[in-house]
Parts: sequence; structure tokens; C-alpha cells
Amino acid sequence: MLDNGHEVTVLSRNDNMVEGVIPVIAERSIGVKLLQGSHYDTIIDFICYEGSCVNDIFLNISFDAYILISTVWISKIEDSKHSLHALPIEIEKYLLGKKDAEESVKEGRKYGIPAISIRLPILSGLNDHTKRLMFYLDRMADGGGIIRINGGNNTIQIANSQDVSIAIALASVDKEIVKIELWDAMPEEEITVKNMLSILSNNNAVKWCDLSEEYLENEIPEYLENEPFWREYQIPKNVNNIFKHTNIVPRPLEEWIAPLRNNAKAIKDHNMRNKEIMIINKI
Repeated sequence: MLDNGHEVTVLSRNDNMVEGVIPVIAERSIGVKLLQGSHYDTIIDFICYEGSCVNDIFLNISFDAYILISTVWISKIEDSKHSLHALPIEIEKYLLGKKDAEESVKEGRKYGIPAISIRLPILSGLNDHTKRLMFYLDRMADGGGIIRINGGNNTIQIANSQDVSIAIALASVDKEIVKIELWDAMPEEEITVKNMLSILSNNNAVKWCDLSEEYLENEIPEYLENEPFWREYQIPKNVNNIFKHTNIVPRPLEEWIAPLRNNAKAIKDHNMRNKEIMIINKI
């Protein structure tokens, strides 16, 4: 957006800002008060985790469009076929907070506030702070093998963070975007964890070990707690998709995984990893 001549203000407690933005380095609530009375063409809100955060923006700042960045995982609390019992408590809290924020957007629209929500899928890329793909790549680097929970046959929907950022940036300057309340940034293709791991391996030999979640619960429950994607399943796509709306084609995993592969480091002297390797060798 800076490249296109837009003036960009960034509110964050992190002082590591891109050159050229107007920084507001503060906690969210304090920063919103510092911006009180300001007007922006578009607000893209990545750091809102509950309805009160949305309302805080509505009360203090004016805008032509407000975009709440939400998550497709909300489907996990909307889908009666699946329950939250298998999710960590912090994920449940996160999803309920995001759902509350979406409800505030919905309520604001009743009063003419030009606000929308965009639900994002699992994101990854070179600067992914969650390091979820590195969980697997680092294990491939040490050569000790990888445990695939329930065979890795469950489905995930993952997109590159840069591709999503480009689509959001283009959508944010489109005045038509606020006509529709709820969007998503789901890629067209989904993939099984098993196929994802095959792509990550880059055709190199890997010792695969398929074990059930019941077995792992008894032998190494911490693996279930830390493995990123075994709880995932196919989530329905929204007809209102920002990739299609902006004519951005999200790249498949094969086209953007190489830089992450290059950052892989063998795991050494790690209790859980040592236990994994013992199980893999025993099986």
C-alpha cells in the first residue's frame, strides 16, 4: 500500500515497523485513545480479539471502511457436527472472542457503520511466527522420522501469508467491499496433512510412522498438544472470497515452501523429540 502512495498508520506495541509508516507504538486500548477523533479511509484490524475492541474503534475513530480480520476456525464453533472438547482452552477462548467481535461488526452494520469481517484460513510463509510448518521441517532435518497422527488423512486449508496480504490490500481500497458483511480468504484447493508432508519432504526419504491419537494419548500425549494440524478438517468456503474478488490466485504450497525448507534445523537434545524417535524406532 505504501508503494501505491497511501499514507499508512500502524498501531502496535511492537516497535519493529516497516519504513514509511506512521507508527503508534502502544497497547491497543491506549493507542485507540491516542487516535481519537482521527479519520481513515480504511481500518484493517488484525489485533481485535473481542467485541469490545470493535466497539472501541466505532466510538473513537471515524472511517469509510472497517475490516475485522477474523478466522475461518469460527466454523468450529458454528458447526454442530464438531465440538470444542478436543481443542485447547486457549483456542476455544480465541474463537469465542473472534465470534464476539464479528457479532459487534454485524450489530454496527445495523446502524449504517461500514464494517465487514474477513475470515482467514491457516497462514504460513517465511515470517510465520507460529512456526507450524517448521514443526515438520525441523523433524525432517534431523532424520529421525515423523509421526503422522491417524495417518495424516485429515484435510487442511492453508494459504501463503503474502498472497493473503496482497488480496486484503486490494480489497481494502475497493469501496464495494463493504456491501457484503462476511468474506473469507480460503484457497481454492485443500490438502491432506499426509500430502502436505510429502510436499514438505521434497521427495527426500522420510521415515513415516502412522499412529492413532488413542495410542499417542497413552504413550506421548504432549505430541498431541504440540502437533499443529491433526485436529483440522475441511471447512466450508464462503461464496464471498477476497481472492476471487480481487483476481488474486493463491499459490499452491509447492510454489512457496522452499524458503522455509532452507530454514529447517535439526532438533537436538529435546525431550519430546527424543521420545518420538524412540517410539518411531520401536514401531
